[in-house]
Amino acid sequence: MAGLIEERKEVLGRRLEQMREMQEWRLFQNFVLGLLRHDGYADIRLSAVQGDFGRDGVALTPDGRKCFVAVSFTCSLDKIRSDANRWTEDPSREDADVMLFAANKSPRNTTVSKWKAKIEHDFGLELRIYNRETILSTATSEGVWRETCARLGIPGYREGYVKVSPYDSELVRRALRARPPEWLRQRVALEQWDELSATVRNRLIFGKPGAGKTMTIFEQLERAQPQTVLVVESDLSEAAQVEGLLDEAAGGAVIVFDDLHENHKMFVNVCLVLRRRKHDAPKIAGRYEHVALLAATRSQEWEGIRPEIPITTAQDLGLLGEAELSLRDLDVDRCKRLIEICRDEWELVIEERLLTQAAEAAAERDATPLYVISMLGAPRGSADRTLRDEHLAGLPGNVCDLWKRYWNGLDATSQGVLRLIRLFWAAKTPPQLHLLQQAAKATGISATDLSAKLDALERSLWLTRAAGVPACLDVQYEVVELDEGWYELWDQFAVDVEADVETCIQLHNGTGVFYAEWVAPRTGARPGYRRRLADGARHFEAVGELARGDRKMVALSLNNASVIYSDLAGLETTQEGRRSWLTKAVAAVEEAARIYRELGVRADLAASLNNASNRYSDLAGLEATREGRRSWLTKAVDAVEESTAIRRELG
Repeated sequence: MAGLIEERKEVLGRRLEQMREMQEWRLFQNFVLGLLRHDGYADIRLSAVQGDFGRDGVALTPDGRKCFVAVSFTCSLDKIRSDANRWTEDPSREDADVMLFAANKSPRNTTVSKWKAKIEHDFGLELRIYNRETILSTATSEGVWRETCARLGIPGYREGYVKVSPYDSELVRRALRARPPEWLRQRVALEQWDELSATVRNRLIFGKPGAGKTMTIFEQLERAQPQTVLVVESDLSEAAQVEGLLDEAAGGAVIVFDDLHENHKMFVNVCLVLRRRKHDAPKIAGRYEHVALLAATRSQEWEGIRPEIPITTAQDLGLLGEAELSLRDLDVDRCKRLIEICRDEWELVIEERLLTQAAEAAAERDATPLYVISMLGAPRGSADRTLRDEHLAGLPGNVCDLWKRYWNGLDATSQGVLRLIRLFWAAKTPPQLHLLQQAAKATGISATDLSAKLDALERSLWLTRAAGVPACLDVQYEVVELDEGWYELWDQFAVDVEADVETCIQLHNGTGVFYAEWVAPRTGARPGYRRRLADGARHFEAVGELARGDRKMVALSLNNASVIYSDLAGLETTQEGRRSWLTKAVAAVEEAARIYRELGVRADLAASLNNASNRYSDLAGLEATREGRRSWLTKAVDAVEESTAIRRELG
């Protein structure tokens, strides 16, 4: 464990330095305030006092005294005096007799003692230092590291889900990628929110794109504030990840699937296993009694998913009838109220006639919250922030087409920035600024242009920057166009990127999954399909080379590569070609199974054995003799029987 903690400290130390270099002060402040509760501080929040650089934090110290929290990348007596002076001279300041100064530095104890005496004498405040050593120690501890990664967008700690425990609104919002409060603080309550309660039971939320599904999930969680929330991510794909998810949920938790249509197979899998553990496994049933499922999906996608869940499972889990909540369109009054909220918070200039016209236009078209908000993106991004007639002329009938129109109106550089952001998230790697700058440079976009475009895109609602990391909404990603040229640029960037090993592994692994599961199936021409599969295999092979010290990651890359080798075999027109790829697939998956067996990772071993069984069966089909086919089929049966036995044992 000591070695692992030191590795975490090294990763976090680099991230802190990047934040200092990029002047991500607000992110650093939020990170520090989030850590304080783990060191015994309570009632932590931003103060009501607004200074030149934002607001300080306030809290109760572990010994119950009121303090204000100043955060800085530098640590000097002059800086401390400046912050103390700012606080004490403000007539509207909150009560505090302790100053907690948090910094990315660790001054000597003798130096701190002298500083304390001066601050006590000059300002009547007891100075306490929350230094780099404390930050690193707290943030990398076993119970906090996952939260640290979530707050700072650190890759390399992905289990297919984000755990928030105890409940934390900021972390839940970030995990859901819900609309940030900095974008629009006030919400228009949807009619269906009257059906939400202070407790969470199994529930399915339906709605078209932009209807407010994610915000409804967030509203439900805000009302209930359960002790543990597990937000499933799109890369939950392995059997062991599902095991880990359910183990974390045991004893009571809310498992959240937002946009489950993007990962519906795992939702079905979790439903089946959870039902069995609740009803067919009496020894452990009690551990899952208080586990709830909260899921959302697009209405049009659900009809194709529903048949995959046995009716008995849906009934036993209470996923039918009252559990189903469909979000309806906004009426004219709600559209108008939402426009007024946007006008007031964004300081837009909107004539009364255009306010009425905009509300009626939205109600006649998509009538979703996102459509109304998106409709005002153009005036928000303009210099005078004024809604004009031309902004409402020829509005498309749905929010996807509206953002498509905005996309077509962007300049090439802005489109390039959005393409890079989409590729980073497709590769399951948060685009931290230093990574985004490298990728932008590789495509000919300077750091200055990147900064200006990020600001402009944020003003016009194209992106938000939670944790200092730019991200778009799913509807927006759908209109960001990618082609072969951008895949070539991305492949080269993944090879040349200057980053820690964990980030490089994440880039390659995420890109391989993206190519294999999303890009290749959407590539119409056979040569293009083959090429994208081959590229995906190369990224998985790169993971194996980089992750030599992480045997589980090596096994994962081998198993993933094996699947692609098999797909490539299916594209061959000769038996020799198919046999060559299948032989390579078998070698990879057998090595993966061997590693999983040695590590005792039984859920992933079962998955690899199932994969191996399919490959043996494929090879049997290439044999010309009964004896040859019998040999391969015998291996296939042995592998799948062992896989089945493990799955039954694990439930």
